[in-house]
Amino acid sequence: MGMPDASWPVRRFLDRLASSDPAPGGGSAAALAGALGCGLGGMVTRILLSRSGIRGPEKTKLRRGLRELEKARGRLAALIREDAAVYEKLVAAQRRGGTVLRQARLAAIRCPLEICRQTVGAMKLLQGLLKKTGPYLGADVRAGQALLRGAFRSAAEMAAVNLRGGGLGTAGKQLQVELERLERHE
Repeated sequence: MGMPDASWPVRRFLDRLASSDPAPGGGSAAALAGALGCGLGGMVTRILLSRSGIRGPEKTKLRRGLRELEKARGRLAALIREDAAVYEKLVAAQRRGGTVLRQARLAAIRCPLEICRQTVGAMKLLQGLLKKTGPYLGADVRAGQALLRGAFRSAAEMAAVNLRGGGLGTAGKQLQVELERLERHE
């Protein structure tokens, strides 16, 4: 059936997510939610930029934020597929064990951690947008923030479950510290 990517229609992704296949799963869903949150932030930013009262440094800051949101949205869209692929490799590695399993578990932690990183950055950008919006655009920003928070929590859970098994050495400890640091900034 092929792995999901940015070219998939949403319905196809949702059907695959609801199937008995283990991938895509929670990490891919988290990445999609994060990309949706970034998309809402991009929409609001573009609307703000179209207003004649926005000029000079404020316009420059909005444009910079828009570029960052677009970059995060693109990265999160790519992580939909990456997470599914990483999980499939983890399932296959569980049969083999040893170093192959350790490496697959580390990858299954790093991928959702990247989702967390992307969502934390995007949440900060959307928080800045709230100060510039009225109630209607503000509702879109808050919806984007909710999607990003949900994406963060979902991805953090995916990373945490793979950290729980232990046996990952220094790399596992470093990833645990990073997860805890990201959770403080959520």
